Amino acid sequence: MSLKSDTFILCKKIWELKIREPIKKLIRELNISSGTSIGGERDRSNFGYIARQQIAQFLGYIIVDEKRAEIEKSPYTRVVPILSEKEIELLRKAHFILEYLDGRCTSIVTAVIPNSGKALDPYSQFSYSKRDFNIAEIVDQNIFTLLISAFHSSDIVQNILSISPELSKKIPASEYFGAAFSFIKRLERCGVHDTPEDFKEIKYTITRDSAEYLVQKLLFSVMCLRKILTNINQLLHQAFLSDKLIVFNEDNIVDIVKYNHHHAGEGITLLIQPLGNEFLVDLGDIVLVKCGTDPHKLDKLCMVEGISTSFNNEFGTTQVYKLRVIDDNLNPFFGFLDSY
Repeated sequence: MSLKSDTFILCKKIWELKIREPIKKLIRELNISSGTSIGGERDRSNFGYIARQQIAQFLGYIIVDEKRAEIEKSPYTRVVPILSEKEIELLRKAHFILEYLDGRCTSIVTAVIPNSGKALDPYSQFSYSKRDFNIAEIVDQNIFTLLISAFHSSDIVQNILSISPELSKKIPASEYFGAAFSFIKRLERCGVHDTPEDFKEIKYTITRDSAEYLVQKLLFSVMCLRKILTNINQLLHQAFLSDKLIVFNEDNIVDIVKYNHHHAGEGITLLIQPLGNEFLVDLGDIVLVKCGTDPHKLDKLCMVEGISTSFNNEFGTTQVYKLRVIDDNLNPFFGFLDSY
């Protein structure tokens, strides 16, 4: 078993939750204009558009609600629709499910390295008012047991815990968070097909038995763990809204523009001719790429890091997707762990 397979098992449990249909209906209403509401007072799609830009699952909607006055100061933003208290509570409960799972997963690490808590929290870069619920009133906690156990026993968690606590506890919380957050941003700026040069050099320039090597290994591992949690959250978020992943295959792929392995992992650039559902894909979403035949077969789970749309006479509307491959443990930067 793997974190990927155990997360998919949990996704199927999400489909059975009573909260799922109301959440699915609300998110749809906040993103898609109906024929009678387009451009009118009842058109709430503007809310969803701004929320999705946060790339924070349900939290994006909560942030838009809390920052409404600030957002409306922008000359390019229409009035942000007001949500009812019931709708906000529904969004907060959905977010709390993800937040609760994150806390349970990371507890084994934060118990030993308390300073790593902020770095491991996928939502710690956002400013918002937290709301606690009784999880038992929302969902049976037993549905999380398999995934939490798999997370705790995963190689990456055990690698972190194998590093001397005396060393790991010396690193301040600000350094854990700063390193994890800045590493991720630098990798994203570098694109899905490459790795920053200094990240490549670390493997060859630091002695493996040195404290510097262990610190670097620890910081890279914390960064990877943060992104694994982000991907778990994203898959669960998508499970609330849909019964299946968007698939890129022979039906919609025009060209595999580029596919390569590099120091951080693997990247794919695809030229797509959308058939319909592809227009619903956003940055941060997770999709499945299934195309080709052996020995050139691609069967990869990927996170979306870039989307561009164009129109030409030959193919009509096309989209270019920049995709970062994630491994069986939902790690998009698995190349770093292979290096240590």
